[in-house]
This record gives sequence, structure tokens and C-alpha cells, in this order.
Amino acid sequence: IQWKWPTATSVDGYYLYSSSAPGIITVSSNTSSYTDTGLGVNKAYTRWIAPYTGASTGTVSQQIIKYTHALPPDSFTLSSVTTTGAYLEWRYSTATAYAIEGSTDGGASYYRIRDSFVPWQTVQLMSNRSYRIRIGALNGDNELSPGYYSSVQLATTSPLNMTMTGVAVSSDTIQW
Repeated sequence: IQWKWPTATSVDGYYLYSSSAPGIITVSSNTSSYTDTGLGVNKAYTRWIAPYTGASTGTVSQQIIKYTHALPPDSFTLSSVTTTGAYLEWRYSTATAYAIEGSTDGGASYYRIRDSFVPWQTVQLMSNRSYRIRIGALNGDNELSPGYYSSVQLATTSPLNMTMTGVAVSSDTIQW
């Protein structure tokens, strides 16, 4: 997580505090960010900051809570593809929720089909289309982890056949 703050010219530096790590990090007055590394997946971390001048500490900022990225399932099963939908199943991963995305242009662009909190879902699709479907991960901040997706599954929906039953056709009217 990269933490950022505006700098001030009238301070000697900043004290950076954390609820999850012991000690205080001291940074110079011209420093406007700090990056935490080695953090857990989809875990919440809290930081706050205070400026200092000499031995005097200024007003402490509000505490900011931020989640790290989540990881999607490696793969999923796509089954029961119908004219208007498909059934997906996967194993739980580190995600808080899952973003199911689809592409009908060969993967050039994806759109969000739906979000799911459970590792199974029936999704609605349009008939007579070829789909590339993937699953992304949403973290505790409800942010999609950029660039991390499950393997892609392909599905083709059949054309929608509309049959009219109970229709009597005459030369100038249709009666139901």
C-alpha cells in the first residue's frame, strides 16, 4: 500500500504511525509518500501521520484504513450454457466478493456481468453470442484488483427460437 499526504514547508518531518506494526516511522519534510511492502492479501491496514518540528509533534491526522488487493480463483467451471445464461462454479479465494466479467469481442474489452459473494452463480447472457468469461477479485474496500483474473472460459449461447403457440392467423388479423 502506498500512503500519500501533502507536504508542508514549516515542518522538519513526519511521524508515520501504524496499528499493525510496532514503532514509528520518521520521514523528512520533503517526503510525501510511504510504501508498505510484504503485506497480506486482502487485509486491512491502518496508518495515520503527524508533523513534527524539533521536539514538538503537531496535530495527528485521522486514521486511514486501506485493504490490499485480493486474488481471484485460479480457475472456474463453466457449465449448463443455455440460450440466455450459464452456470459458474469456483473455489473460495482471498476475495471479499467476485467480479464476473464477459467479453463478446474476443477479449479486446470486458464488461461487468455481475458481482457475487458466493463461489457459484448463474449469469445471464445474450443469445447467439460467443463469450470469453473471467472472474476478478474485489477486496474489503470493494475495489477490483487490477490485472488479476482467473483463467478465461469460453461459452457460446445458441440463437433464441421464438415459437408462438395458440396463434390463429387470418388474412388481416392475428388473434390470441
